[in-house]
Amino acid sequence: MRPKWPLRGWLRGPRGPHVLFPLTFDTDLRWVAKIPINGTADKWDELSASALTSEAETMRLLKRETTIPLPNVLDFSSTTHNALRCHYIIMSFISGAPLYDVWFGHRLNGASHEAVRACRTRALDSIASAMVQLERFSFPTGGRLLFGSDGSLSGIGPMRQVDHKAMLDRWLVHKDPDDDLIDAELAPTSDPKAYSTSMLDRHPEQSSVSKGLEMLLRQLIGWIPEPDEMDPFVLAHPDIDIQNFIVSENGDLRGLIDWDGVVAVPRTVGNKRYPG
Repeated sequence: MRPKWPLRGWLRGPRGPHVLFPLTFDTDLRWVAKIPINGTADKWDELSASALTSEAETMRLLKRETTIPLPNVLDFSSTTHNALRCHYIIMSFISGAPLYDVWFGHRLNGASHEAVRACRTRALDSIASAMVQLERFSFPTGGRLLFGSDGSLSGIGPMRQVDHKAMLDRWLVHKDPDDDLIDAELAPTSDPKAYSTSMLDRHPEQSSVSKGLEMLLRQLIGWIPEPDEMDPFVLAHPDIDIQNFIVSENGDLRGLIDWDGVVAVPRTVGNKRYPG
C-alpha cells in the first residue's frame, strides 16, 4: 500500500494556520497529516509539545467515549525524533464540505429557500447533539487535559494562550515586524473569573485599555453568573467556527475538526455557548 503524492492544504484556526497533507493510497484509503506551522527547531518548545500531545489524546478520548464525529488519530509525535523529522498528527480523512458551503447554498445547486433552511436546521441539530456530549467532561479546575502513558486521563495542566499585549509591544514598542504568535502559559485555575481576566492580570501595569475601562470590564466579568451545583469548567471545542464543521450535502454533521488548543473552560464560554 503506497501513498500517492499529496497536495498541500491549510487549516486556519485561532492560533494561526497548520499545514495539511492529504494522503491517498492506491487502495483509495485516505489519511491527513497535520503539521504545526511553528513546528521548527527554533520555534517549537515544551509548551507547544505538551499542547500537541493533549490535542491528540483528547481527540482519542472523545472518539472512545462519545459519538461526536471526529477524525481517528492514527499516530502523532510531539518531537522531531521520528521518521518524518517533524511534529505531526496523522488522522483519518473525513469526506464532506465545510458547513459554510452548505449554509449559504453554495453546494445545493439552486435549491429552494425551504431546502436550504432544512439543511441549516439539520446541521444545527447534529452540532448541538455533539456539543451536549462534551458535558460529561466537566472538571473543578480549568486547563489542558493531561494523559498518562496509556492514554488515560490523569489530570489538568497549564494551558497556553496567545499573548496579544506582548505581540502589540513587539510591533509598536520594539518595532519588530515578526508576526509569529507569542504564547503565555497560564496555570490551572478553579476560579472561572480568573480565567476571564488572565491576560489583564498578566500585564497589570501595562494594560492596553484605560484604567476606568479595565475596572468596568472586571465588574462586568464579576457579574457573569456561574452555576454552583456543578463543576465550573467543561471541555469545549476551541474554535466553533463554520469552517470547522464538515457536513454532508443535506447538512448532517460528518466531522468536527481543528481541536488545536482544546481545554476545559468556564461553562459560560463552554460547549453550550452560541456558535461563532
